[in-house]
Amino acid sequence: MKSFIESVMNDTPVFTPGEEALQVTRIIDAIYESSDKGREVRL
Repeated sequence: MKSFIESVMNDTPVFTPGEEALQVTRIIDAIYESSDKGREVRL
């Protein structure tokens, strides 16, 4: 949280760990897959 606040205050890029970005990508892919199939999908 401290890193995020400092980024906002200093107008610098927000640090995001690669693992977190990968998880978000998987979630977004699952949303698209769910929409295509018309049902829930498991991650």
